[in-house]
Amino acid sequence: MALLVPTLAQQLVGCESWRESDVLIVGRSFCREHTPLWLPRVDARGEGTGITGMEFPLVNWVQGKVLCAGDDQVVGAQLLTLIRALVGATCLWALARDALGRRAALLGQCTFLLSPLVFYYGRSTMPDVPALCFGLLGLFLLRRALALDRSAFESCRPRSVLAFAGWIAWLTAVLTPSLVWYAHARRLQEQGGLNTFNLARSGDEMFADVMRLHFYKLLLVQHPFDVYAFPAVTALAMGYALWPRGRLPRWVIGPGLGVLAYFLLLGYPAVHHV
Repeated sequence: MALLVPTLAQQLVGCESWRESDVLIVGRSFCREHTPLWLPRVDARGEGTGITGMEFPLVNWVQGKVLCAGDDQVVGAQLLTLIRALVGATCLWALARDALGRRAALLGQCTFLLSPLVFYYGRSTMPDVPALCFGLLGLFLLRRALALDRSAFESCRPRSVLAFAGWIAWLTAVLTPSLVWYAHARRLQEQGGLNTFNLARSGDEMFADVMRLHFYKLLLVQHPFDVYAFPAVTALAMGYALWPRGRLPRWVIGPGLGVLAYFLLLGYPAVHHV
């Protein structure tokens, strides 16, 4: 990732520059208009307030603080994304070390950092890599919690009422903020009439998506060997998962099932955003 440091001062260019600009605009609004975190604003507002719904704008809010401090917002945003990528890589290494050993951990960390997606988006102002790294940090903290208190969070199938209640409480704590924010973001878009950020499609459209053969081609054939990771790494991972003696750690199986559920629930647009 050190190779990306000299590029932090470059101007936004490329096919994703419009997305980066949208993220930066929200951050600039947090600084100039001093709006609260839960009311993100865009510039294309007409006579309205510019308030609209989007993903939780933590990344944008931090960028706004960088700008208000008198620093370059673009450089600061890219540097923050790079730091988060390194934090995510460290969490991945720790998870893999505990479950698979140091050699596998080093291989996984190098593969993660050299993945075309992480290497490219690891210096961008977009929330893709920060969201991924926050997820890895959450898995790391959960695994530490399991090691510290096995009475409330048994790592295997819950065998006691206390363990079962603990997992229910954990799932509730994980899912509730996302659901609450999504409902809030939808309401902001409906009130302001601005859909700069695409939240979701209708239920009928999502059902139609998963009924299309092209959806499964993208999900299972094209993207796993195209943009998600190196083709050889993807092939090895799939081979290990299907090998009768291969036992993937639960922290790999759980998020993997969650990603598949995410794809199937959200439909065609989901195959473009991991």
